[in-house]
Amino acid sequence: MALDYFSILFNTAQFRTLSYLTPEESAQVLRKPAQDILEYDPAVLDGAYRLTRGQPLLLQMLGATPINRFGEQVRRGETRSDYVDINDFAAAVENVV
Repeated sequence: MALDYFSILFNTAQFRTLSYLTPEESAQVLRKPAQDILEYDPAVLDGAYRLTRGQPLLLQMLGATPINRFGEQVRRGETRSDYVDINDFAAAVENVV
C-alpha cells in the first residue's frame, strides 16, 4: 500500500524549468519586495548576481535576509539605516550559506 501511495505522489508532480536571470532581473528580484523600505548599494546588487549567477531561489534567499533582519530590528524598537550595504550583504550570504 505504501509503495502505491508514494507512486501516486510522484506521478502528480509538475516540473517547471526556470531560466537564470539577467543582472537587471536579479536586481529587481532584490529591490521589488523591499521597495519603499530598503535601498540597495549597487555593489550589493552586483555581488548578488556574481554569487548566484541569476539563480532565482538563491536571490530570493539573499533578499529575504536583510528584510527579515530589518523587520526584527524595527520590532525590537532599534533604529537602523534603510540602506543595505556590503556588511549587510555579507551577513545575508553567511546566513544563506
